[in-house]
Amino acid sequence: MHKPVVILGGPNTGTSSLVGMLNAHPEVLILYETDLNCLLPTKYAKRLLSDVHDARELVRSHQSAPQAYLNLLRHAKDRGFEFKICGDKIPRFDQDTFLRFHDFKIIYSYRNPSEWMAKIAVSYLAHGDVRALLIEYLGGLLCAKAAKDCLVVKFEDFLVNNKRVVSDVFEFVGLAVPDVAWRWWETVGRYSDPYRSSQKWWLSHGSSLVEPRRND
Repeated sequence: MHKPVVILGGPNTGTSSLVGMLNAHPEVLILYETDLNCLLPTKYAKRLLSDVHDARELVRSHQSAPQAYLNLLRHAKDRGFEFKICGDKIPRFDQDTFLRFHDFKIIYSYRNPSEWMAKIAVSYLAHGDVRALLIEYLGGLLCAKAAKDCLVVKFEDFLVNNKRVVSDVFEFVGLAVPDVAWRWWETVGRYSDPYRSSQKWWLSHGSSLVEPRRND
């Protein structure tokens, strides 16, 4: 059985693109900021609950984070959807999050620190003094390097060698690359199951619907 997968990283580091890339595989179910192990449903968990009947049992406080996603696989299988791998995307990079998902295969998306700081500092209310945020951000990379089962993906590689990113990601999760995944952006939102379709994250992330050619 494949381990569940979690995509971690700060906003604007390519995490959404990784969700789209993995979900191009018909046997992969990666949710979007749903966090099944959170007792209070997130925005995307509420979308899942709205579109998938009797899914409330999935979104609650489970004994362990992996158990939550194994339950999701069983739930889907009982309804005729055969997924081999499931997981989530959580836009965090703190140590506690790495510890919570230590039994997952972790894909950590990382962007050049100075470029990321310029892009995101205002959102973190850190535009006056970015030092604390920079320390936290670099700490996330250290956590990723120290994690026992983690692939670090550089944001810049999406632009210069997307095929290598695709190859590395699918090799890491233990699946062959399906032909459609080489142009994964063309598959985003075109899902035949209610789990991935319910998320609708792509409606506010247009950059994941086109080929990555320029820095956003």
